[in-house]
Amino acid sequence: MLRPKRSADRLCARRSREHAGCRACLPTFRLVWVRSQTIWSAAGSLAVAISTSPYRRPDPGTLHLFTSSLVSRSLPHEMVEEVSLPRPIVLSLGSINADLQFDVQGSLGDGGTVRASGFAQRAGGKAANVAYFTHRLGVPTRLIGRIGDDHFAEIAVGPLKAAELDLGSVGVTRDVPTGVAIVAVPKHGTKAILSASNANKSWNDAAVDNVVAAIRNSPDRSILIADFEIPLPVLNAAFETAQEHGFRVLVDPTFADQIDRSQLCRFCAITPNQQEASDLLGLPIATNDDAARAALQLNALGVE
Repeated sequence: MLRPKRSADRLCARRSREHAGCRACLPTFRLVWVRSQTIWSAAGSLAVAISTSPYRRPDPGTLHLFTSSLVSRSLPHEMVEEVSLPRPIVLSLGSINADLQFDVQGSLGDGGTVRASGFAQRAGGKAANVAYFTHRLGVPTRLIGRIGDDHFAEIAVGPLKAAELDLGSVGVTRDVPTGVAIVAVPKHGTKAILSASNANKSWNDAAVDNVVAAIRNSPDRSILIADFEIPLPVLNAAFETAQEHGFRVLVDPTFADQIDRSQLCRFCAITPNQQEASDLLGLPIATNDDAARAALQLNALGVE
């Protein structure tokens, strides 16, 4: 952000209502950032430009052109100084896994041995995936979660390290394996996931305190995205801290049956799949109309 320098020798000696538009008073130009709006006020004139994203800031060229249009001349470079503000970030809280993916040909429900046509080890976990993709989109992102001290840990976080994602809030639990998910992807049909939470469920009081500290130390207008694959006490502490600081909270309701519907008003957005929405609301969801009714009911329960 830019703002004009205030120099006493540049101010008009006749500071009165008649001289509100005096060009000698240009240093009184003020630029104020208020939430998602940028307000420019110059020589008694006011204009408002609403940013398309809280992650964007007006660049020097934008400010220079705007001020020039108001006062019919360029703003001298020496009258401008740069003011840096911390950018809001995305805090991704939840599961971090090593995924073992099998591509299968037959049905998974017939029992016996199922032939797999392919196998891959991948980094996974809801929170890790969210953090990776928001980071790739250029949004400052911090991952918050737990891993073990085993060989699966490198599978889970190796690609995240290579992408230079902020892992400063990823803790290590000794003598506990990293979360592992076995993902079976049939050629026709719906994939099945067998998940072992492991370190994702291993949080002590110090680890919870670190989550709270990570949220408290984040810039204004940051966003918390969380999944329910970690213990509820951790999530509740995170939600309360985020609300105290005015952060918006988005949730992926994995294991929706453990979510208290009275708490839905905490969230600005929720992303259930068909089964999760059905579990959360106690409604069968088979058609698009069912899905629309479920969305309206979630709104009625407080989700924005």
